[in-house]
Amino acid sequence: MRKYLSPDRSQSVAAVYVGNNSFGNPSYQIRFNQEKFLPFNFSDTVCWSEDSRYCAIKGWMSGNSASSSLTIFDRWRKQHAVIKKEGEFKDISFSKGCFFFTVKLHGFLIRYKLTLAKLNTWENSFGESAAK
Repeated sequence: MRKYLSPDRSQSVAAVYVGNNSFGNPSYQIRFNQEKFLPFNFSDTVCWSEDSRYCAIKGWMSGNSASSSLTIFDRWRKQHAVIKKEGEFKDISFSKGCFFFTVKLHGFLIRYKLTLAKLNTWENSFGESAAK
């Protein structure tokens, strides 16, 4: 088990190894402060925002693709948003209300910037659509 503390040390994420997925990538169950979050198809790449509100965790998409996903958790509102891209996520970070990530696809690196306040794909922890 790997543990990641938030910058203000008020929260923690634990990544508990549960086996390898069909592509041989290690998969983890994610726990926030001992609270489980499903599914199990996460990596152990974790990134916190400076204010400890947001946490991004890299995951693996299921199916016949080796593509990855990112799940951004809003710990204050208890919601999450999933970002899916073909390719592999690299260099994830938060800065001043934005989330930055790079996707490696066919040998090219593509850089993205998301403004968190404008992200409209939030869901609550039970998968129901969240108020925007």
